[in-house]
Order: sequence, then structure tokens, then C-alpha cells
Amino acid sequence: PHYAFGQDGIQVQPIGAIAMEGDVLRVWLGFDVSQQIPANTYSVALHVLDSAGQLRAQADYALPPTGESCHLVEIPLTDLPSGSYTLHAAIYNWQTGERLPATAPDSTTSDSPTLATIER
Repeated sequence: PHYAFGQDGIQVQPIGAIAMEGDVLRVWLGFDVSQQIPANTYSVALHVLDSAGQLRAQADYALPPTGESCHLVEIPLTDLPSGSYTLHAAIYNWQTGERLPATAPDSTTSDSPTLATIER
């Protein structure tokens, strides 16, 4: 299952299990980026939110170039207390901050869909 961002063809798919290893959250994401996506325009954000919806950890990086690729992200969670958290993904224009709308595998739409629930 993949998440479709925007209208021009950005697909994102978690690869394998999203896993905690010690105090690090490891996330492998697969990307399929259409040739219609302008280079050097978008960034990827992974946000860890607590049960109140507050941002507690994040990782941001450039959207991979056109074609298929995968990317490992390691998000340090050393300062997070025990509890339940959610991992969200967003793709945004790094110059304006505008997020692309996304459609999740279950057909729900959001600008920051939930990829996983994490127990710490």
C-alpha cells in the first residue's frame, strides 16, 4: 500500500516494519517520483506526535529525485517519555511551507497521514 501526495505523482510507501531500536525510530520509505515533479522543490517531513497531538520529534529531508528510490530515516527519541505516539508523513514546498494533500491506502485524505502508531 502506498500514500499518494499531490496531483502530479509522488508515491510513498513504508518498507518493512517501522521499528524502535533503543532510543532511535528507524523508518524505511520507498519513493516513486514522477518526472512532472519539479526538482529541488519539495521536502519530506516525518513527525512524531504525542497523544495530545503535540510535535515531539521530527526529521526533514529533500524529496528524492525523479524515479524510484528508498530512504532510511533515523529519528532520535531519547527525550520522549513512555507512552503512545503516532508517526506522520508530509511532503511540502520547502520555500512556502505549503503541504501537498495526500491520499492514504484506505482512501482517507490529509496533508499529514499517519504511517504508524509507536509505543515507547
